[in-house]
Amino acid sequence: MSASKGVHPTKQTLIDTVVKLMDSQNPSAISSDEVLELSGISKGSLYHHFEDFSELIEHALVARFANFVDQSIHMLSKVAIHSKNKTDFINGIKEVTRATQAPARANFRSERVTSISTAMLNPRMKVQLGQEQERLTEALADLYRESVERGWGDPQFNP
Repeated sequence: MSASKGVHPTKQTLIDTVVKLMDSQNPSAISSDEVLELSGISKGSLYHHFEDFSELIEHALVARFANFVDQSIHMLSKVAIHSKNKTDFINGIKEVTRATQAPARANFRSERVTSISTAMLNPRMKVQLGQEQERLTEALADLYRESVERGWGDPQFNP
């Protein structure tokens, strides 16, 4: 994981540690002691950067959500760059859709749904996820606007 813009390195290390643990564990099974041991960061630093351990878990869930969507945006960007015509573009979009909706990625989609449902009940996470979703939505809208400029999208559609 790379450091997010403007995020203190210690805070980012804690988030990255939890994100990595989530590859093999349910967030509810992750303990603060485990995170502190793996990250090499003190308990005082954890609570300096996060109100509580739940806030760290929330940040990690949002980071994973964003990472999964960023992967899709990256694939779509490659399609836009490499397409020579509308047919190439449409076929590329279909391929990205097949890849992102493949059965092997079901756990990623399920995790995104879990993050959204968690945020609905958690005002603090709702703000975080909302800000990240706005960034991701704008990136997708930019890609659509580019397709319109190239004559491949419907200019009447407001992304």
